Amino acid sequence: MNDPELERLYNLSDDFIDLFDEAQDDALDEILSDPQLETLQKTDQRYTQADFIDGGGMKKIHSYSDSVTGRTIAMATMNRYEHKKELAYFINEARITALLEHPNIVPVYDIGTTPDKKPYFTMKKLGGENLRAVLNRLQANDPETLDRYPLTEILDIFLKVCDAISYAHSRGIVHLDLKPANIQLDEYGQVQVCDWGLARKLTNSNQVSETLKENNDALYEGRYISQTLDGACKGSPGFMAPEQISDDFGLRSIQTDIYSLGALLYTLLTYHEALEGDSAKKL
Repeated sequence: MNDPELERLYNLSDDFIDLFDEAQDDALDEILSDPQLETLQKTDQRYTQADFIDGGGMKKIHSYSDSVTGRTIAMATMNRYEHKKELAYFINEARITALLEHPNIVPVYDIGTTPDKKPYFTMKKLGGENLRAVLNRLQANDPETLDRYPLTEILDIFLKVCDAISYAHSRGIVHLDLKPANIQLDEYGQVQVCDWGLARKLTNSNQVSETLKENNDALYEGRYISQTLDGACKGSPGFMAPEQISDDFGLRSIQTDIYSLGALLYTLLTYHEALEGDSAKKL
């Protein structure tokens, strides 16, 4: 550079850029020293203060305080570790539910493993009670419950469940365990379809490619129809479509959930299940 004035201006611009960069670095250091950010960086144990909520079958649910977000969440962990297939079902439930973002489907926040390598997933902590408890009180003619849940409200709950299942079907997923106990209601009118443990992804032909094992009558012994069966049959007998009992009736599909929705509607209108008995074997 031959022109002294241009060279002087060039050097000044370099000096200005250096000063600007230093000022930016100082500002960033000040921002990053914020006490709230430091608490995030020092978080060793994210989930604390566990309280048992519910459990049964494959998983158990605890309430935890999330030290990062400050909210209370529900965490699902496995009840037992006897077979690899149980582990696969658990992780499948977490991932499938995480795919579904709908106002009437309980949202999953996080999926991970504990320090001892056991899987977990966290989700919204639900308030209120499940629809089965409400129906029990309606069947007993409880005045307060009858006033709170007139027919119009019951039908509105059913429509919200239908919306959730229709959305899941649009995402290529079937629930396969629809029943009152898997529908949560709260005091603000929210309806959440829960427990996607038996859910499966559909093939291009809108069916579940996985077939049932050979039917085993021993699985029915002592199983009440409101309980989910493990093993050859997958579902809750009072609400199961025929293809959930035997492959002789075809593969599970969108129509399987529709059958369960019909059984659910029957129960909502009559307070009884379409098929009743002391156990699944007696249906």
